[in-house]
Amino acid sequence: MRYLIKDATVLKDNQQTTGVDLLIENGVLLDMGSKLSDPNAKTIEGEDLWVFPGFCDIGAQAKDPGYEHREDIQSLQKTGAAGGYTQIAVFPNTNPVVQNKAEVHYIQNGQDWDAPCTLHSIGAVTQKCAGTDIAEMLEMNHAGALAFSDGRKPVQIGGVMLRALLYVKTFDGLIINRPEDESLFHEPQMHEGITSTSLGMRGQSSLAEEIMLERDLSLLKYTDSKLMVYGVSSAKSVEMIRNAKKEGLQVTAATCIWNLIYTDEDLATFDVNYKLKPMLRSARDRQALIDGVNDGTIDIIVSNHDAYDAEDKKLEFPYAKFGALGLQTMFSVYESYLASKIDILTFVQAISSKPKAILNLEQARLEKGQQVDLCVFDRKASWDYNASTNTSKCDNSPVMHQTLQAKHILTLN
Repeated sequence: MRYLIKDATVLKDNQQTTGVDLLIENGVLLDMGSKLSDPNAKTIEGEDLWVFPGFCDIGAQAKDPGYEHREDIQSLQKTGAAGGYTQIAVFPNTNPVVQNKAEVHYIQNGQDWDAPCTLHSIGAVTQKCAGTDIAEMLEMNHAGALAFSDGRKPVQIGGVMLRALLYVKTFDGLIINRPEDESLFHEPQMHEGITSTSLGMRGQSSLAEEIMLERDLSLLKYTDSKLMVYGVSSAKSVEMIRNAKKEGLQVTAATCIWNLIYTDEDLATFDVNYKLKPMLRSARDRQALIDGVNDGTIDIIVSNHDAYDAEDKKLEFPYAKFGALGLQTMFSVYESYLASKIDILTFVQAISSKPKAILNLEQARLEKGQQVDLCVFDRKASWDYNASTNTSKCDNSPVMHQTLQAKHILTLN
């Protein structure tokens, strides 16, 4: 396919250039300049076109194998591409769990290699993500796994985390853990605070996150290994990570898009689409997360994409699963809710170059004669996110049936 993208603002090498035309054929950049024309190309025009390096997500749920009715490999590729994503590293919480080279190869072999969005495996830290016996991480690393995590299940036992950090150090691997000490609060439904008390809901204090984070940072210092803290949600956690980085620890941090937008007060309507992990916390916590993104304490912003169908989500609040979609609407949600709080360059780095650097993936290049890795949005165009435009198999999103700013136009890789 031959495309001519007209009069766009191009974000390249952390700089933006306006009034640029790009001529692309079969994913290769043929020409870049101004006032280009080609009668054989499909012309892409808009009121405010922007060309970004392709986005990269860490920790989306593929659901395949085992839960294909919620999402499968190719539907995840489709919804990722519809949000501007060209690379996604998926968590291992499938059935069976991605815990050996066969499951890593399943993800690789099951995808559509003609799609502009490529999936990569994150292997399990422990067998069956049960938190006790270490999985074959070296074998998975050789098979192509980019990092290791038990995904939605935090590693509860300190000794297991210690051994995991030491294990991956032998091949310069990365452990990803979402800090949550599940023993502290029994079946919590939301953040512990005024809202949980007024709703009569079991709450979970941010203490559950902070205690495990303190443990993980102490183990990281002891092992001198590499750790990503996934799903930072509290103000104190941001400060702990900031101090750990000043100390020179090899730690990176990810926060979820919804924690930058919403707070626990948004659960007052009992809308299950706001029932998430990490939990939505206070306005103070949300501001600390925004500040952490802006000053670089928080390296990346993730979609936390987790598809659930009606049988698991459209229930009374206490029985609904935690999780929401996020990939397709990521940039549009930023444009609609966060553009005044986080600079666009900072945001794009947090969903593109920084996650690629953490996973040692090739950075996007925009050079003549080279394969492109990009996405195109019209920042002044709005679109309706509904059943007809949704590309996922499920619809559990806090912004479903909303009109969002910044319409996706094209993804190429």
